[in-house]
This record gives sequence, structure tokens and C-alpha cells, in this order.
Amino acid sequence: MLVYEAAMHGIEQGIGFEQSLMQNARVREALSQDELRAALDPATYVGHAPQIVDNVLAQQKADGWLN
Repeated sequence: MLVYEAAMHGIEQGIGFEQSLMQNARVREALSQDELRAALDPATYVGHAPQIVDNVLAQQKADGWLN
């Protein structure tokens, strides 16, 4: 519900999602602005995908498929 409220607040006020979240007291109590920014960083959404790709490519090279 908090995320929905922040999203709607952002739309109504014409501000970005991060700014809207930081205007919420519950969010500010739980996260610093740097922590929130890190949580919203799309680069962190990929999880282990880069390591999985590296492992698959290494195995394919070892098997002679990629030269």
C-alpha cells in the first residue's frame, strides 16, 4: 500500500517516485536517501544474471563452441 500511495502522490504532485518516497515519513524512518537510491537502481535488478552468463560462456568456450 505504501508503494501505491507514493506512486499516486508522485503523479498528483508531478514529482518522481524517489522524491515521492522520500517525502513519506515511514520511508525516511526506514531508509536513507542513499539506501533508497540504491534500492531503486535498475542495475541491481539483474541479480545473478551476469555471473550465470559468464559461467555459461566459460563452459561453452571450454567445450570448444566459442573460439
